[in-house]
Amino acid sequence: MTPFKSIGLIFTIAVLCGCNRSEESAGTPASPAVGSQGASSSNAFAAVEPAAAGALEVPCAIDKINAQAAAGRVVNVEAGRDIRFTGWISDATKQVPSKFTIVLAGPGTYGVSGVAGISRPDVARALGSPALAKAGFNVSATLGSVAVGKYAVYFVEDASGKPARCTTNTHLEVVKPAG
Repeated sequence: MTPFKSIGLIFTIAVLCGCNRSEESAGTPASPAVGSQGASSSNAFAAVEPAAAGALEVPCAIDKINAQAAAGRVVNVEAGRDIRFTGWISDATKQVPSKFTIVLAGPGTYGVSGVAGISRPDVARALGSPALAKAGFNVSATLGSVAVGKYAVYFVEDASGKPARCTTNTHLEVVKPAG
């Protein structure tokens, strides 16, 4: 790899990581709450098949889980409780996918559907794609049947008939309810 390509790659990674910062530190407005203008969905996690091997990697970020900064962290949530994911997602062509699935992979594999549509001009600027101006999402769900344990969080979507996946560096620790 030439020095110029290396610098370009480092710059691209730095820009993408900048989108993963909390909105407060990045100087951009916070994502709207569930039920506000924009896309949000509410449903329950259910057992799903793991993502197919060889899926195309796409960009995304989980900014918050239940209003806690989540990027690169382990977030604890009590089993059976409601949960809210806030972040953004893109497809391979830097467009907003029509729908996606948030997948928890650990002692079992569970998924919940989501849609984007919340204003994220910071993402559009960082990725150089005006089409991503509405790449934000708020997805609310109940953990319901999700077993206690530690889960990797990733997204899957259908990219024109081909499976696509976004691997996050976020984990969810589902713990027994207190009491």
